[in-house]
Amino acid sequence: MIERYKKNKGLYIFIASVGIIVFLLSYTVSIAFLRSSKDGGAGILGEASQASFLNMNDVLISDKSNIEFMLNYKNSLGKVKINDKLDKTINVEKDNLIGLNQEQAEKIFSSFGYKVEKFTKEDIIFVKDIEGYSYKEDSCFIGIKDENIVIYNKDSNGTIKVVEEKILNPKDDSGQSYLKINDIENRGNLLRTFYEGHKDYQFSNIQEAMEYAQALCST
Repeated sequence: MIERYKKNKGLYIFIASVGIIVFLLSYTVSIAFLRSSKDGGAGILGEASQASFLNMNDVLISDKSNIEFMLNYKNSLGKVKINDKLDKTINVEKDNLIGLNQEQAEKIFSSFGYKVEKFTKEDIIFVKDIEGYSYKEDSCFIGIKDENIVIYNKDSNGTIKVVEEKILNPKDDSGQSYLKINDIENRGNLLRTFYEGHKDYQFSNIQEAMEYAQALCST
């Protein structure tokens, strides 16, 4: 197991390096351009307004609306709030969104891969589905659940479940702490690949997956 890690050590250094470069170059999306384009056109928002008939009963975005963007990974249970270590963040200038209904808002953010999951006066949630690496059926793989590094199993139906929710942190001599995302969140692209998946994170049994996770997260 350790030999497999050593063999691929260069790959993970590369992944970390690329991750740093990618996220240094990542951008936040300004919504201001949606109001008007540089050439005087209506912009995306103008097109959305023209395409949508506003009903009196439509829920509209207000200054009190809480707007969130979530990522839904195929290889992870539970949605994850977007951050710049996982995807390009969207800087929402709420003032430019006030008064929009669901159809208009969805038209705007579908350009970035998001769809509306919830649209109420209080909460508006956009979700982006991410397929990631396709693990084999009946395999175990390293992933993330909530704040923990875990081992998943993918059954013959393609359903995933957590089979090991706590992996001992080999750096802790007391044996009382477990691997968590804060142990790897500053390790370049490692956090992102744990969510998305990678061929080297796939194993035939739980023990091999745990040992590899410990080796990978502790170096």
